Amino acid sequence: MASDRVKSLVILAGSLGICTGWATAVLFFVLEKRTTGPVKQDDYGKIPLPDHDAAKYGLPNSMGLRVQKEYVVAFDWRTRNPLWVAQTLKAEDRPKDRPSRQGIGFTVDKSVPQLFRTHAKDFTNSGFDRGHLAPAGDSISQEGLKETFLMVNISPQVGKGFNQDYLVRFEQFVRRLLNRYEEVNIISGPLFIPESNNANVVQYPVIENNIAVPTHFFKAVLTSKSTVFGGKQYQAATFIFPNKPIDPSTKLLSFRVPLKHLESKAGLLLWDQIDRSQISDLCSPTAIDCSLGRLAKNKQKTFRQGI
Repeated sequence: MASDRVKSLVILAGSLGICTGWATAVLFFVLEKRTTGPVKQDDYGKIPLPDHDAAKYGLPNSMGLRVQKEYVVAFDWRTRNPLWVAQTLKAEDRPKDRPSRQGIGFTVDKSVPQLFRTHAKDFTNSGFDRGHLAPAGDSISQEGLKETFLMVNISPQVGKGFNQDYLVRFEQFVRRLLNRYEEVNIISGPLFIPESNNANVVQYPVIENNIAVPTHFFKAVLTSKSTVFGGKQYQAATFIFPNKPIDPSTKLLSFRVPLKHLESKAGLLLWDQIDRSQISDLCSPTAIDCSLGRLAKNKQKTFRQGI
């Protein structure tokens, strides 16, 4: 999936979308070529520095970027969570047979500095699942499936009623979009926000190894297909889910939020390479039915591992 185009990628991570205000970190990371594989740990310290006395000893850095075969992740060293995970699913890439889960387990990502690495054992007896941000069920290759079990793709999620249930149904909904669209781009990430709109306090648990438990998770979905005039037609929908059990009868649209609202909460700008005026509403009456189907029970045990 990764393109061989030469491209520079600049990531600015500031305030990281948390209302209480986090230390601002800036990472300028230049990829000489968009190839797959880990970012070397030594590269994390090689940030182009401004010509300023304050920078002569280096500048603080609090995140790392990893380019995988089927997703890209920015990992937040402070919360030990992904900051965001980006994927693109293509209708033409759908395999006839899904890759096998047999023999695949959660793996420490050694590209993360040792001080900030997370381990599968950190979740043991925590009460939370090891939740995938890029779903294992989206994988189209054995290598891609294995990489979804890297710990940089994992956040603490409530299991029953969310990670093992409602979220699985949402992921199945996203994959079904490929029946109608050529590509589906998904950006997923954790949020640390008040439990209600009237609250002014953010509270969240911290499990072993200082892994923060997000209060919410977001999913941003962008579809595209070719037009008869040779252009592209884009449609999008963005959602914020609470990290707690969700009644299976709850309508998906009850979690839908405007794109700008999500960006404000997450502290992220999404899809900035597209003119916003070209993006229409994915869940409009003339587009698709944004409702969830029933949980495919055989998927639940195949790709979900709990506490």
